[in-house]
Amino acid sequence: FRENDLYRMDELREMLDFDGIECAHTSVPHELTPFYRQYCLDHVLLSTAGSDMHSTGAEEYHFGKSCKFATHIGEKRYVEEILERISVFRP
Repeated sequence: FRENDLYRMDELREMLDFDGIECAHTSVPHELTPFYRQYCLDHVLLSTAGSDMHSTGAEEYHFGKSCKFATHIGEKRYVEEILERISVFRP
């Protein structure tokens, strides 16, 4: 998103029609987490937060950098909102 470039964020949201934003991650500056979270709330998007891996496995990657791999590092309500949304699609 080029950090907090609203024009770029809106452009990408409209072009890609994504469902959510990774608001908290070890590579997201802490001061941007509330900004991304508010953007999600304003546009009815899911907020995610984790220590996932973005590599092919060929290059060295230090899982989670500052936290354990596969750890949710955002607010608890992010997970609750995702689970609520998923339950809509369950039979």
